[in-house]
Amino acid sequence: MQTTIVKFPLLLVLTLLLIISACGPTDTVTVVQDAPRIALAETAEDDDVEEFRQITIGLIDPVTNLDPLFAENLSTKRAVSLIYESLFTLNEIGEPVPALADTVEISENGLEYTIHLKENIFFHDSRVFTAGVGRRLHANDVKRAFERTAVNTVPEHASRLLMNVVGYRSFFTEQRSQHDVTRRVVDGVRGIEVLNQRSLVIRLNQPDELLLEKLASPYLSIYPQESVSTTGFSLTSNPVGTGPFRFRSMENGRIILSKNEHDRFQDFGINRIDLVFKGTESELFQEFIRSNIDWIPEAGPLINRQVLDADGLLRSSYEDDFTLINNAGFRFTAVYINQYASAETAWLADRLRNSNEVNFRLNGTLDFRPELLPDDEPGEPKPEYFITNTENLTARVIFSEINSALVQPESSLSYLDIYVVIPEITLYSRTTDNVHIRNKDLSGFWLSFETPVISLHSKRLSGIEPSAVPWLLTVRNLQLQNAGRQPS
Repeated sequence: MQTTIVKFPLLLVLTLLLIISACGPTDTVTVVQDAPRIALAETAEDDDVEEFRQITIGLIDPVTNLDPLFAENLSTKRAVSLIYESLFTLNEIGEPVPALADTVEISENGLEYTIHLKENIFFHDSRVFTAGVGRRLHANDVKRAFERTAVNTVPEHASRLLMNVVGYRSFFTEQRSQHDVTRRVVDGVRGIEVLNQRSLVIRLNQPDELLLEKLASPYLSIYPQESVSTTGFSLTSNPVGTGPFRFRSMENGRIILSKNEHDRFQDFGINRIDLVFKGTESELFQEFIRSNIDWIPEAGPLINRQVLDADGLLRSSYEDDFTLINNAGFRFTAVYINQYASAETAWLADRLRNSNEVNFRLNGTLDFRPELLPDDEPGEPKPEYFITNTENLTARVIFSEINSALVQPESSLSYLDIYVVIPEITLYSRTTDNVHIRNKDLSGFWLSFETPVISLHSKRLSGIEPSAVPWLLTVRNLQLQNAGRQPS
């Protein structure tokens, strides 16, 4: 509930007091049609009307799901990090710092973490709550969010971050393999214990110096228990968090967020953020050039080729138009050959051995491992080899260059409109980032690329700093000139 405080000029207050004291009690209300001119003048001078400040951020990946456990790509992680918060966050150099957590006490043997939450943390207002008003964060919300990572209806990304927690592996295994809920006996994770509303303990099987970094992952964002237990409600399209921005709408590739007016975020200078995804990278860049997009936090391969010179610096022709930032974070893309493919892969594998000679036209670091390709007699090519669909632009460049340089004209690579590896698939890709790569099993790839996260923003923005965290959007210190753009 928002409280509006009305300030009365001193002269008007004194006048009202004199009238009340002179007339005494009365049942008659007198309406004054023409207020004192001096009072109006003083009010106009005292009231500070805040200028509306809105920015538009362009994304190279589609955001189709705002549930943190489904944050499949970096663009989704960026959106999630604006709406939700985790116990910790990572600063610009990748160090964990408290977010929802206030303090943490670590036992001498490194196996027990007692985490105390900050006071007066409230979830965004939402219809998921009975009165529609966001309630206070409880340590139970943390426990329930962490335990939900194990259930068989969500991806496994987050579960890898918690496998070292006492009792988590047993809970995960039963949730994933025992589909008859009446036969389940493990009712939670023993190693996550709620002490009171603001405190919980996390117990580990083995010491883990990276635990606080893991707790800063967008996958472990915290949301209210009601948001996943209320019938007809889904975090997919109705996210509820405690973050600096509240979800307003998502339609036609545009996500609209408005500032969370809680006192914790009063120093944020931006009132509204629009996150937009365009059908092609070319269209995204054109909208950026036309000033319809203020910030591209990660430029894709096409934009990089357009704006970077041979030394990886911004071309002089663009220096007056926008600013380029080279971040320490990177996107990691690995490519695999399906060892269970129904098609004979020997001929294709033989061609792929020459991949290190292909000009991939990517700004990044190539890791080529031909020893992981099948080493059989080549045989005859198939007319067509299928690859899994992907929105990862780096993977698409890799497949395109391999197709044109190594596979054609004898055969060709074609996408199947499917995102999982089935027997009909011959090649597939996986992607992660420099923070999560340590917690993801990516072994077995024969080719990979580390592509740096290069950011572009218009001259009307300032305060954006380089970051080692690929999803981090430094909006707290963002300064905006000529804010005049109004909400559509």
